[in-house]
Amino acid sequence: MADNYIFKIGAYAILLDEKRRVLLGKRAKGIEVGKWSLIGGKLKENESFEDAVKRETKEEISIDFEPVFYRQIGGVNKVKKVKWLCSYFIGHIKSNEPLDNYEKSELSELNFFSKEELADLEIAFDHKRVLKTFFKDYSLGLVSSVRDKTNKDQNDNRQSFKIK
Repeated sequence: MADNYIFKIGAYAILLDEKRRVLLGKRAKGIEVGKWSLIGGKLKENESFEDAVKRETKEEISIDFEPVFYRQIGGVNKVKKVKWLCSYFIGHIKSNEPLDNYEKSELSELNFFSKEELADLEIAFDHKRVLKTFFKDYSLGLVSSVRDKTNKDQNDNRQSFKIK
């Protein structure tokens, strides 16, 4: 007999500035409205996780970035009968980039937060746990930033990330 679960698939960006603060958006609609979340969303049919996170980031905050895979996490909510699988990608953006060109129907605010500031925020989904794990991995040297050697502009502070 079928278990009648809904299966959701998503892709999210852990976007850091040069101070290692993460960019979060406050949800303006849907489930978890009014809570902060990573930038991202559901995959479209036949779309890869990487393509989805690029598209969602472009649609929601008008920023292009080159995502680097960090981690994939799945789970089950037996009460709501939902199974989910999300991929998380790391990227870097400058904190002085204008962040006023975002999709107001999706997000009511955008802001950078330090690791310490996350504890006091209402954060949607499992993103608080994901970020706690990310910053722990980062502090242990399991995730490190490296200069993007493909960038010819010496004045550009963009970074890419690698998993050790």
